[in-house]
Amino acid sequence: MASGYQIDGTDLDDLCEPYIASKAVNSNGQDLSTFSVNGTAMTNRYQKANTDSWANVITLPLQRDGVAVKTVAKGYLPTQTKFAEITSAGTYNVSVSDTYFTIGSTHYHASSFRGGVIPRYIGVMLCGGGGGAGGYGCDKGDKNGYNITQGGGGGGGGVMLLVIDSQLLKSVVIGSGGSGGALGSSDSRPSTGSNGGSGGQTILNFSSGATAGCYGGSGGNGGKGNSGSNDSVWGDGGAGGTSWCPDSDGLYSPTHISGGKGGVCGASGGQALGSGAYSFTTGAGIDTTTMFNNSDTGQAVDSGDSFRNSWAGGGCSIGSGATNSSSAGYGGGGASGNNNKNGGNGYCAFYY
Repeated sequence: MASGYQIDGTDLDDLCEPYIASKAVNSNGQDLSTFSVNGTAMTNRYQKANTDSWANVITLPLQRDGVAVKTVAKGYLPTQTKFAEITSAGTYNVSVSDTYFTIGSTHYHASSFRGGVIPRYIGVMLCGGGGGAGGYGCDKGDKNGYNITQGGGGGGGGVMLLVIDSQLLKSVVIGSGGSGGALGSSDSRPSTGSNGGSGGQTILNFSSGATAGCYGGSGGNGGKGNSGSNDSVWGDGGAGGTSWCPDSDGLYSPTHISGGKGGVCGASGGQALGSGAYSFTTGAGIDTTTMFNNSDTGQAVDSGDSFRNSWAGGGCSIGSGATNSSSAGYGGGGASGNNNKNGGNGYCAFYY
């Protein structure tokens, strides 16, 4: 249904972002309540203009006390509504037209988006792959047996949120999770466990040649084969990954969050990322929700069995780090233990 009001022959309903959470107003805070379409007030017909530098603000031909009301063009108001995600490691080409937003082999039609148009600016949340856990070591032992000294948990992949010009995005690379390190040999004691593998980078590639992305978490260190039961023989947890974003056209408002450090047996570790409300827009009055899994992975040590039941949790990312009984979520680090775990694959989600 058309509004009946036009700019250069085009109806406002075809130009303007529909109302989401905040009504369009002028600089005096006056809305469109004095205007109507078929007897219905236009108060909540269009969305308040966002104040971001990249926003396409539309000055409406509708005034209150001589001051025009402003809104934002369709396709220029990313919110926390997710429309696509990539969860498997690999490279995915991206193309954008007036009809389709295509990621890999999946097509998203214009009609599936708010306002019925392919969005020009979108929010992206991504993380690198999680690091794998370090393998345990075995000491020389005595007549009562030998001790297992656990490796550290893998670090969580770095996390980033940003707004991008969708027409410049060409491909997305999702990093794989790092593999768990090899376990020390009980037949060739003393032996040291191998370090876990680092998680792969998750990368956004743009037509300008610019890249932005997240580094994977580091693998946990292997447990040492030294005699004794002090903490020095435990493998240290892998460091959490970070992220990068150049100061470039088409990349805006990056929020960087480091992945959690992998756990260490006998010490506090497996730190989770802090939770918070992260918004892709400013000045638009969009309600935000917590987007991060804030579950603390922690770790456990059972010294009643010569440390053979010990384990160290993985660091958190967008998803939780692994524990001795659960696998890592997106970007989470692997947990060490008798069933050494890999880190979780990286992740990328798209919002409008």
